[in-house]
Amino acid sequence: MTPSAHATQNKKPKTVVTLAPAANEQSVISLIGSRSYDKDGSISAYQWIQTKGVTVVINNPNSARASFTAPKIPKTKLPTKVLSLAFRLTVTDNLGGTSRGTSKTTDSSRKSTNRQWVSRPSTPHKQRSTGSRPPI
Repeated sequence: MTPSAHATQNKKPKTVVTLAPAANEQSVISLIGSRSYDKDGSISAYQWIQTKGVTVVINNPNSARASFTAPKIPKTKLPTKVLSLAFRLTVTDNLGGTSRGTSKTTDSSRKSTNRQWVSRPSTPHKQRSTGSRPPI
């Protein structure tokens, strides 16, 4: 039997990234990618990396749910640049297709006296698919 000339292409997985909406400095913030999914297979790998900001240690970077400890926000009487942290999640499906999503966390110290880290909704990257489904 010869492989079909019309092999079905692997559909890319969908990356869904969420963070806690606000967290105090030096508290643990969860990076959640467990709502990511793949319509024609399953998610086989997760990879969290930090793409911006003061370096933090990402706990469990190869799992659907990772975390980090929010850095201390420097105290100052002068206006300062807002501190930001950004993270990217890459998910890979069981056929090698990948997609990425990001999330950004900024400090609220310029807007209030409540010194917290505030998260923004995830911003999807242009997703790409690699690999193809083997012929049936």
